[in-house]
Amino acid sequence: MEAKLAREHNYLSLSRRQQRALPEARELDDIDDQLEELHEQQQTLLAVLPTFAAISALGLAGKLAVAAVEVCPEENEEAHHLIASIIRDLKAMTPRSP
Repeated sequence: MEAKLAREHNYLSLSRRQQRALPEARELDDIDDQLEELHEQQQTLLAVLPTFAAISALGLAGKLAVAAVEVCPEENEEAHHLIASIIRDLKAMTPRSP
């Protein structure tokens, strides 16, 4: 969608106001608005997550999975790998149900 707008309207070189004036860009704007709302929700949930105690290995693995996503491997490779290894360790320690 963005490629079509760029091709037909030189969309990427337009100001934000000019971009919003294009009727074809409405869907793209709606997607941007939804992404912004989801990002805000994610930040809220991320801030609240440490206040919850994990009461099972699955809960702990879930919190660690969030940490693995938040600790970007490109920015802190060692910490990301450590978190991923802890998740693997937890999986190895957790009995499988039949």
